[in-house]
Amino acid sequence: MVRAVRGDGPLRPDKAEEAGFGANNSPLFKLFQVFRRSSPKPKVAGCYQRLLIVPDNDRAEEMTKKFHEGDAAHLTDSKWWELVEEADRQLLVSPGGNTGNAGGTATPGPQDTLDGFGPPTPPDAGPVGTGADTPSSPASPEIPIASLGGEYHSDSTNQRWEIRAFEILDTHPHVVTTGKPWSLRAQPNGVHEFLVNSRHPIFASATMTPLDGLLAELAWSAIDFLRGNSGSASFASVLAELRQRYATAHALDAVELGNQSRQVLLDIATTLKANVDATDAIALFNDLPSADQDAIFQKMAMRSAGNPQGVISAGRFLEYASVRVVSDFFSNNPELFLDGKCWDDAYATLDYGRPAATQAAQSQVVRYYESLLADAVWLAEQDASDLADAHRPRLLRAQLAIDLLAPTVEETS
Repeated sequence: MVRAVRGDGPLRPDKAEEAGFGANNSPLFKLFQVFRRSSPKPKVAGCYQRLLIVPDNDRAEEMTKKFHEGDAAHLTDSKWWELVEEADRQLLVSPGGNTGNAGGTATPGPQDTLDGFGPPTPPDAGPVGTGADTPSSPASPEIPIASLGGEYHSDSTNQRWEIRAFEILDTHPHVVTTGKPWSLRAQPNGVHEFLVNSRHPIFASATMTPLDGLLAELAWSAIDFLRGNSGSASFASVLAELRQRYATAHALDAVELGNQSRQVLLDIATTLKANVDATDAIALFNDLPSADQDAIFQKMAMRSAGNPQGVISAGRFLEYASVRVVSDFFSNNPELFLDGKCWDDAYATLDYGRPAATQAAQSQVVRYYESLLADAVWLAEQDASDLADAHRPRLLRAQLAIDLLAPTVEETS
């Protein structure tokens, strides 16, 4: 029974491989693969649907709490599935995301489809503004933004808003007549609809997002409601309160960034095993400086790796190397990570018809990833106390490097 439920050996694929166990396809292992991390890899369209997770952990915890409280709107998986689909749609337009169909939705393969999960398609949905989350007309659609919807509350002003958010296009009457990037309008049922035009020039900035616009609008609404009443609340204090509660997913947490950096470098290291055979893996390990080899063996001993030579021949020695060794290894062997091995960017397949031009193009690709790896390594090597005093622009650059370094190929177990 134990073997049928969880299989033989450890659940962690690396530990199972070290101990000599084969592939694990048990039900418990599949659950372990889903829940052992909160961020999918690779981050390409469809990845959130495969793992059934949402990017914002705070929102996930809030929805879980409402489910256990018996909130009718959260007793089904519809709202969760809306967030999952929205996260995949955003990857369709991201630099590392795969493109899907013209409609802007992810196109999962047959193995990615889970029967019975997600909201049912209503046979006759009403227009937006009457309580239905569907476009009002093909000419001026209002596309639901699930991640911005929900209940917002300001403790200092005792104001609550039930928000239903929608993306609008440049052809929407709201944009044509006012030119505003967003608006908040109250409905007779007490729900507030937030319309946002993300193509407005105000969002052509690294420091302005639709969430920023919504929270600013709510802060202004709260202060306007209290106009004429004495109190300690101000626009600045209410906005700070709302951001602390609802924008924590965008907070620049230096310690968390350090953890993310170490994780993404480990993710890069784990892709090597799928791209080398045993003979090449041993030769690549032997090419490392003796000091790096010794450090890898010491790390194996600390982690109680049962078969060090097997780890090396399997191409997994980089998983025990320092982050700087991983970066240097890429510089010496870029062909083992590009062309769809870790990242999709072309390298060995580049051909400009002239050797000098091809070599220049390849060097440019390598320099690009070397610069990203340098930022990630800097972040991973910093102590928590040092990161607390780091300059914000330096952290922002490192954060972007982490996002751009995420492997874009499927992980192999």
